Amino acid sequence: VLGIGVLSIVRHEPGLDMTSLGMPGCSQYVGFDVSFFMTPSAGQSTRTIALPLDPALTGLTVGNQSFALVPGVNARGAVASNGVALVIGS
Repeated sequence: VLGIGVLSIVRHEPGLDMTSLGMPGCSQYVGFDVSFFMTPSAGQSTRTIALPLDPALTGLTVGNQSFALVPGVNARGAVASNGVALVIGS
């Protein structure tokens, strides 16, 4: 129905168990520094993010994770993706 993308410089390794939030089998791998909504089409969603052309950002690692609202899938009605690490400039 709706997706939420999250970017953060805070990464949780291993992930934080989300069972107590009604999402058994899901883990939170990033903090919630920046979030944005995504509208899926055929089960996929993309988002373009502009970054300033600043050499100081080279090598910065940013965690990324997505959450999808799926009514009835569990008590919370949401599922989480795996987390990924994005390295700027690599």
